Amino acid sequence: KKKKKTKKKCRGRETEWTCLRCTLLNDPGAATCAICEAPRPSPQPQLTKKTAKKNKEKKKKMMKKKKSHNDIDDDDDEIDDDIDDEAADSKLDIVRAAAAAAATAVAAVAAV
Repeated sequence: KKKKKTKKKCRGRETEWTCLRCTLLNDPGAATCAICEAPRPSPQPQLTKKTAKKNKEKKKKMMKKKKSHNDIDDDDDEIDDDIDDEAADSKLDIVRAAAAAAATAVAAVAAV
């Protein structure tokens, strides 16, 4: 005799379930896998239209927050770039002053 296999959940009736450890298709009433004895996984909650709408709204809010955080990060990057530019300018000024002082010292030695 061949057993009929139901793969989809039919309005609250239990169906066969797949073991997460060994992938065996188990009988609907089995609490553990017939091969590896792994426990039956918990049923996944059904997604209703109301829950889907709430999830969509939450996702929109998260995306807005993420966008505002990215804007802040971009502003921070611009500030960091400005600071780096100012630091480079300061170092260049120091190098120029040192070069001028060295040139003056060389000129003074040459004059002697």
